[in-house]
Amino acid sequence: MKILELNIVEFGCLCNKKITLGDTLNIISGNNESGKSTVMLFIRFMLYGLPARRSARASDRERSLNWESKRAAGTMLIELDGKKYLIERRAASSGTKLNESLKLTDFVTGEEIKEQPGEFLLGVPSEVFDNSCFIAQMKARDINRADTASAIENMLASADESIDVSEVVDRLDKVRKEYKHNRGDGGRLYDTEQKIKELRIKERSLTEKYTSYAEQSAELARKSATLEQINESLKKSKAKAAEIEKGQILLRFAALDKKKAELEGKKSDQEALVASVTKEGFTPDVSYASDLRGSARDLKESMYKNSTLSNEYRKACESATVDTHLCELGERIENAGGKANYLANAIKKSSQSKTFKAIGGVCIGLCVPTALGIIALRSITVAAIVLAALAAVLIAAGVALVASGAKATKAVNEELSELGVPFSEADTYADKCLAELSKKRNHEQTLVAKKALLQSAVEDVERYRQRLSELILKTATEATTDSDEMIAAAISQARATEEFCQKYSDLSGDIRTLDAVIKNENSTLAAYDKDELRQSVSIDLSTITPQLIASVKKAYDFDEQRFSVLAVQVNQLRENVAALRGGLSLTPTEIADEIRELEKKLERDGAYYSALALAKTHIEAASIAMSGNVTPQISRQAGELLSILSDGKHAFMQTTKNLDLSIEQDGFTANIEQFSGGTQDAAYICLRIALMLRLFGTELPPLLLDESLCQMDDTRAKNMLTALSKIAETTTQCIIFTCHSREKTACADLGIDVTLIEM
Repeated sequence: MKILELNIVEFGCLCNKKITLGDTLNIISGNNESGKSTVMLFIRFMLYGLPARRSARASDRERSLNWESKRAAGTMLIELDGKKYLIERRAASSGTKLNESLKLTDFVTGEEIKEQPGEFLLGVPSEVFDNSCFIAQMKARDINRADTASAIENMLASADESIDVSEVVDRLDKVRKEYKHNRGDGGRLYDTEQKIKELRIKERSLTEKYTSYAEQSAELARKSATLEQINESLKKSKAKAAEIEKGQILLRFAALDKKKAELEGKKSDQEALVASVTKEGFTPDVSYASDLRGSARDLKESMYKNSTLSNEYRKACESATVDTHLCELGERIENAGGKANYLANAIKKSSQSKTFKAIGGVCIGLCVPTALGIIALRSITVAAIVLAALAAVLIAAGVALVASGAKATKAVNEELSELGVPFSEADTYADKCLAELSKKRNHEQTLVAKKALLQSAVEDVERYRQRLSELILKTATEATTDSDEMIAAAISQARATEEFCQKYSDLSGDIRTLDAVIKNENSTLAAYDKDELRQSVSIDLSTITPQLIASVKKAYDFDEQRFSVLAVQVNQLRENVAALRGGLSLTPTEIADEIRELEKKLERDGAYYSALALAKTHIEAASIAMSGNVTPQISRQAGELLSILSDGKHAFMQTTKNLDLSIEQDGFTANIEQFSGGTQDAAYICLRIALMLRLFGTELPPLLLDESLCQMDDTRAKNMLTALSKIAETTTQCIIFTCHSREKTACADLGIDVTLIEM
């Protein structure tokens, strides 16, 4: 990734600063407090925003906001993987609240990317970026203590040269107590910040007072003159409004007279209306119209009912289809005690006929053996005589019994001949006769019921006709006897009555309304003398229109509002000018000098606190893992970089199991403490570059070095610049921040292609 252009709108001490960077090696130089470190912070701000208030870099947050406006804003144009991206970010502080806005877009297509620039472009969070790409003043003496392994461990675990893993927790505890309390409302940093805030408030107040005194004095003179002009206009508008108000009262008197005349006319109309419909002391009302409509409806319904019942009765009479013969047989069966008794008698007679015939046959049959007995005797004997007598008796009895059976059979046949069917069908046929008899009787009952209903309907028609006739004659001179005409007349009369009631109600409502209005106006206008008002009003009453009234009122309200507002403003300006005149003792310059001294102290204390308080939990966890795995890989890559930087003089750099760092030179390996400070710094920078390669892969972020060459002599500095130039041409963009001219001169002597930027 390469930074192409920085546009600082306002950030820390910088405003409207534009910086164009080269693709390879860049040197940003300037005196102390010229804003070099601020540019470095601006790059971080564009990628990740401002640090949190309670983070390890909280002091950078205060340094990043413009001292006066409490805002930070700008843009950064970068190139990544052949594409250009534009980052636009703003931040504004309002008390304890910070409002930030961000926009990341593809510079060519304009497509907006909804992600944090640092995480989208570099793939790492802000903590990793802070502890790998930023290289502050190396502080080699602090790192290269007796235990070099501890320094390397610090480097690998936290990516920060000033943190010792074994002591970081204790040092953080001490810093919290000395520099910032746990709650964040105490300590050196807090006290200094509060003092600066108080002085800034006081500085702004004084500056504003000096400026405001002159501005408000001029404003007071201008507004006082305007106030006098408005006052004159207000007097004129008030006088015109008062005259129009009197004219409106006169118009109300005239309107009142019209309403009185209108009231009398309404009363006359109501009396005439009542007289036009009243007959012999009877005045129709709503209930009369309702009675007319109800009676007409009742008559119409009763007529319809009478017609319906008459048709039903006629149809019932015509539909009498009863078999008279079956009905007569049914009555005979019914008189015999019902179907069961009737058929039982027939069955009984039939049984007697069969019995007599059977016994007669037996008697006659016995005559044969008796005769045979007589023949067998062959002589007339007593026995023969007896047998002959017995035979005669049997024959006589048999004949008599047979004759009785025949008589019974004849009686049964005569009984069944009335039905006209065989005996086997007698039961079914008897049911049919009884059913026909029941049908006849039901039809007769239906005719009686329908005739009764028809008679009742006829009586209802007559009753309703009489009632309706009486109602019509209450208002009409004569009534017709025809029912349909009577119904039509009733409906017409009801409609006329309803129209009368509506007109009467409307007139009554108008009369009540006018009476109330007149009483109210009489009460209101009683306080005015009409004749006196006519003499005092010169305006033509015909010109008093709603438009004129609205126009005068609008002008008066406008002048009154302007006068009220200006009067308050003039009084406030007088008070402000008097107060400002008495409070101009100190100058803003004196306070600004004191603020600058406190800010320097705050920056020093904040940097020290941030360096010690950086990510203790991550360092502890990372140190364990890196010492056994990552440390050898990074050390090997750092050794290769150191060999390139030293043109092969230091062939490689190695780390022992105990993280003791050593460098090879002239075929011998020696502990790094045996080498010069410049060599040690070079080795340390190689470690940082190796760490960056480990973290970011092939697409590295720019390497930012703040006063990183300050401990090297001129020769070693030139060697380092040569090495950084090669890295910038092949690996990543490099940006060096320095307050010396040595780096610029060395690049010129070495012929290094470098972009120089003066602050």
